Amino acid sequence: MKQRILGNRGHLSNSDAAWALARLKRRPRQVLLAHLSAENNRPEVARDTVLDILRQQGIQDAASRLLITSQEERVSYQIN
Repeated sequence: MKQRILGNRGHLSNSDAAWALARLKRRPRQVLLAHLSAENNRPEVARDTVLDILRQQGIQDAASRLLITSQEERVSYQIN
């Protein structure tokens, strides 16, 4: 499982997802963090990591509406 996660075909890390967002030329109106690993990640960790990197890059608008899905519950967390 570690090989799959660390390889180029595994999940994006939280920081890789944030950097992909930071590099977009056009800012999305909404960002959805989905398919988080139920065993190796938590919604609040993903949220904090993405928001921290976006804020460090001076990107406030992309983080204004961040949705995070949970694999365990039918819930989305909205961060304003």
